[in-house]
Amino acid sequence: MQSPTPLLPHLVMNMAMTLDGKVSTIDRTGAVFTSHHDKQRMAQIRARADALIMGATTVAIDTPRMLINTPELRQSRTQHGKPEQPIRVILSATGSLRPDARPFSSNASPILVFASNSTPKEWRTSIETAVRPSNGRLFIMGEDRVPLRTMLEILYSEYQVRSAVCEGGPTLNFFMFQEELVDELYLTIAPLIFGGASAKTPVDGPGFSEDLTRHATLKSTEVVGDEVYLHYHISRAHEKEERK
Repeated sequence: MQSPTPLLPHLVMNMAMTLDGKVSTIDRTGAVFTSHHDKQRMAQIRARADALIMGATTVAIDTPRMLINTPELRQSRTQHGKPEQPIRVILSATGSLRPDARPFSSNASPILVFASNSTPKEWRTSIETAVRPSNGRLFIMGEDRVPLRTMLEILYSEYQVRSAVCEGGPTLNFFMFQEELVDELYLTIAPLIFGGASAKTPVDGPGFSEDLTRHATLKSTEVVGDEVYLHYHISRAHEKEERK
């Protein structure tokens, strides 16, 4: 008898980029280039999720606490039977996450760190100490890269995560798309030009060949001031085959 396919959370990706498709300048500055309205929109998307996922590099550059700061959104979560804050999930395949990173300054929700077997033992000890006050945990899996599907299976089965928001960075986003784990994409387009061949885009990584490109269906658009907000459904391979 064949084992049932493990269940996964519904995964939403939320990113912002400039008119020329950049998420940061060539100096790798943090994500502070969008409006107050976009920040509110980001908080609303976070508030619908059970978990918030980021890569260690994004945590280092943007220095987020990975929390919902709006009292009304936190209250709404509790009224719907959710904890005030989503579980915070950080991926650090190589052990670059610092034990004094800003998320560790708050114990408002558990912090789960997923890392590969290539990380040093001393680093693992320091991260285990850092996650303990938040009732968090360090998971070690994979050789050089965290297996994302396995991570999401753990979030679903062990932490009851039914919906998650991934906020990058660009390399993590690529592998999420590569493994067909993304269900929706929210994308903000800001009225700026950053330029620079080395400046990051929303999805970097090795890239896809033409026959493996990922497809999306536009669900809604909104324009506020000079910013554009796009919402897409991301197609799976079987959906692309059905369209042929």
